[in-house]
Order: sequence, then structure tokens, then C-alpha cells
Amino acid sequence: MKEKIKDVLRQIPIRHRSRIVISVTLLGLGVIPTVYWLTAGDQKIHAAEETATMQNVADSRIAVVGEESTTSIGNVGPSNSWPGEIVSSEISQIQPQREGVIVEWRVRVGERVSAGQVMGRISSPPATPELIKMLAEQTEAVTRAKAQAGITDDYISKEQARLSALRDSIGNSENVNADLSLNALKSLREKVEVKKQSLRSFVERTLTAHVARVTNYSDWRYVQYGMLAEYGSTNQKVRNAYQTTLLALVDVLKNTDDVPLDAVSSYFDLAIRLANSTPNDMVGDFKTMTSSDQSEFLEFVSEYKDAQTEVADKETEYKIMISEKVAMLERDRSMAQVDAQAAAAAYKTVSNEITGGAYIYAPRSGSVSAIYKKVGDLVGPEMSVAVVAGHGTSGLLVRMRIPSNIRKPAVGDSVSVVRPGFPTDVRKAKMLGVGISLDETGSYMADALLLDPVDWPVEASVRVIASSNTNTPTVPLSSVWWDEAGISHVWRVSDADRLFRTEVVLGRTLGTSIEVYRGLKNGDRYILRPSSDMQEDMVLPSNETTTSGGTETSVSDEHGGHGDM
Repeated sequence: MKEKIKDVLRQIPIRHRSRIVISVTLLGLGVIPTVYWLTAGDQKIHAAEETATMQNVADSRIAVVGEESTTSIGNVGPSNSWPGEIVSSEISQIQPQREGVIVEWRVRVGERVSAGQVMGRISSPPATPELIKMLAEQTEAVTRAKAQAGITDDYISKEQARLSALRDSIGNSENVNADLSLNALKSLREKVEVKKQSLRSFVERTLTAHVARVTNYSDWRYVQYGMLAEYGSTNQKVRNAYQTTLLALVDVLKNTDDVPLDAVSSYFDLAIRLANSTPNDMVGDFKTMTSSDQSEFLEFVSEYKDAQTEVADKETEYKIMISEKVAMLERDRSMAQVDAQAAAAAYKTVSNEITGGAYIYAPRSGSVSAIYKKVGDLVGPEMSVAVVAGHGTSGLLVRMRIPSNIRKPAVGDSVSVVRPGFPTDVRKAKMLGVGISLDETGSYMADALLLDPVDWPVEASVRVIASSNTNTPTVPLSSVWWDEAGISHVWRVSDADRLFRTEVVLGRTLGTSIEVYRGLKNGDRYILRPSSDMQEDMVLPSNETTTSGGTETSVSDEHGGHGDM
């Protein structure tokens, strides 16, 4: 029997021999050896085989949001404070226009200044050859501009006098004929003269024919009152009016070369009436003659007036042209004078910059809040030498740089602002805007408005602290799973130890963890390592492992008293 037991022991690995208990049972005439596995590890394996369908669930762990150890999951918690400074829309940095040494300050810190007020003076630069050449060029430009302005003024004065005389001569035919620049007007006036002479010749011929017909005179120039024959005998009033009008017309024609249109028109009217007042046996063709002569006279008058209208239009055109030329000449005179004044101003500026000092002017009204440079310091064009701030604190803002590796606050979020060295002086501010692109430091620029008045100086450094509710929870990457649509989920655990899927919105990956922007909150329980056989509303087994603070807690071993034997 001993030999058989030894053979069984030889077949058992040496590392397990200490865990074997051998019992011998005598049954009748034979000895039956029986080997039992009595260790605690063998009991667990046996229990696992009995719950094979729950193997994956049993291997899971339950975690609580917000209680995971950041060290165990490799997450580096994001900071909720950022650097910033106080800025103001009512502040102006003062920078000199050129390089130089500050000679004097005429203001002190805290003093009120007005826009354009002289605050200080900078020394003149060294008289280098380049500067001397520049001053010589400016001097030459001033001389040329002044000389050009004088020449222009003399020419324009003479030309304006000529145009003024030309405009006056438009109404004078003799001067128009002498000026070759008005040839078109001269031709039109000659046409008017031809029309007038034609009209006068017609009137004289007509009068000759009429007088010869109704009187015994052959020349209209010698007609006298009472020399009519029997014409107009039926109407003595018309007869007398005709003779009076005829004598008046004859008198005008003998004393002037013009054509008295009104007098001639009145004469033709009375001639027709005279013919109508004459007996038919005496009038003959006088009626036809007077009507025809009146129509022809009206045609002559129409042509004559058309020619006069053309002359008037041309005169107006010439007058407008002359006025425009005068205006252009006056503009040229003004431009020449402005060029001379501009050249003089440029020379003065360059001369003051080269031979004299440059002044520092206040860009706005306000108070001098800082003077960075003292008398004797060398300054440059891009160097800030002083600050002028507006009155009041309504324009104060907090400008900050938010790191790109944290979740940006939203517009309207409340933040706290504190000055370094003043831990108890904490003020509230509201986010006004957050940039969408990174600056040269890899941060987002953002502005916040202080909700309460402060007496903090402009450009003071501050620290901006985000509200606690802006901290984003994180979970291990192993707890997140995706469905067929690509939507991320975690298995949450209810108070009754049942599973239910929860859709989550993820943020940045931080080591082995990931931010959860929506779907979980601190205190929620979830599965750390989900398995494929988990289902909605599944009840967790009693031997589920729970983790808190990064430490796994296992269910107690009901066979724990049978340790290594």
C-alpha cells in the first residue's frame, strides 16, 4: 500500500504537494486511496465553473465618477485658473514718433491732461549727412513751389482780364468781329444782318407798291396826310388810322436802318382793313395784294427772329465757356498756392525734426497713469514711454489666455478674478467672449467684464478662476464603448445594481482617461471594463467587484478559511 501511495505522489508536481491531503479508507479487504483538492484557490475555480455564463460580468469592476484615483488611471486633472491682466478701452499708450533722448517731462503722474497737450520733449537727432541732404531737398521744394505759385498767379491774372474783356465784347458786334476766337458768333451775326436787310428791302418795296396804288405819289418817302384817293371811303375811321400809321412808319424808316416790326405789322393790318373799306368797283386786286404782302412779311420776320435766336444761343454758350475757363484758372491759382503752403509746412516739419526737438503729445483727455522713462533715457518709435487713461473704471476688462488643453468656458459663464498678493480681494466677472484660434503661445484669448467697480490699476496681473461647476468629469478609456452607429456609450449601474446604457459626449483624451462633457456627472456608477455579453437591465452578480479611490474591493471568499495547506 505504501508503494502505491508513493507512486501517486510522484505523479503530482512538487509545487502542489503541500496542498494535498491524502485519506485512506478501508473497505472490506481492500485499501482504496482517495485524493482531495482542498485549497481555497481550487474552491474559487470550482465556483467560477459553476457560473460560466457570468464570467465576463464577474471580471468587470464598478467605478464612481469623481472618485477615481487620477494616479491610477493616468489622468492629469486640468487646471481651472488662468493668467490675465486688466485692460481698458479708455487707455492710450504714448509712443514717440522717432528716436531720441527725453529732454523734459511737462506733466506728472496723476495729472489731468487734454487731447493734444504737450507732455514732454525729445532731443533732436545728430546732424548726419542724410538729414542735411533731406533738409536741402525740402528747402529746394519750397523755393520751387513758391516760384511756381507766383508765375501761375501772374498768368492767371492776365488770362482772366482777357476773358473778362472777351465776355464784355460778346454784346458788341465790332469787338466780336475783331476777335478771331468768336468766329462762329460773327458768322451768325452776319446772317442776322442779311435777314434784316432782306426784311427792310421787302418792306420798302411793299410800301412803294401800296403808296403808288392808293395815292398819286410814286415814292413812299414823300407821302403826306390827306393824299388818299377814294380808298377807305366807306369807313372814315379806318381811312384816318391808315394814313396816320403810314406816316409814322415812313418817319421811322427814314431815320433808322432797323426794321420797326411792330410799326410794319400795324401798317399791314390797317392796309387790309383799308382794302375792305373800299368800294368793290375801285379796290381791284388791292385786297389780294395786301393779304399776300402780309403773309410774306410774316415769313421774313420768322426767318429774321430764328437768326436772332441762334445768335443769342451762341452768345450764351460763349459766356458759359468763358465762366468755366475763369473758374478753372482760379482753381489752378488756388492749387498753386496750396502746393506752396504744403511745401512750406513740410519744410517746417522736417526742419523742426532735424534742427529742433520733437514733442510728446497727449493722444486723449484723461489722467497720466504712468511714466515709464525719465529725462535722459533713449527712446524709440515703438517704445511706450507713458500711459494716459480715461476717467472712471467703466471700460475695465479682464483679458486672459486660456490654455488649449482644457475645456473653454462659454460666453456668460461666471468667473472669479484675484490679484496676486491680495488673496482676499476676489471679484466676480462674466465672460464676454472667447477666441476660436490659438495665439502665438498656443492659448485662446478671452475677455471678461468685471461686475463690480474696482480700483485696480490698468495692466495689473490677475488670476482668473473658473467656477467649480466647470470641472469636467473624466472616466477611463476602457469604460467607453461604441455602437454600430459610432455613438459612444458607457454602462451605468443603477442603485438596484442593474445595467443601462448611457450615451455620452466625449472631450479630450488625458492619458488613459477621457473627458465626458455630457452624459455623466460626479457620483454616477459605471462599468470600467464592459464586455460584449452585457445587456440592458441586466442584474449584476453578487460577486461584482467595485472600485473606489483606485482600489478594487472583492466580495468575501466563503472558502477563505482553507488556505494553503
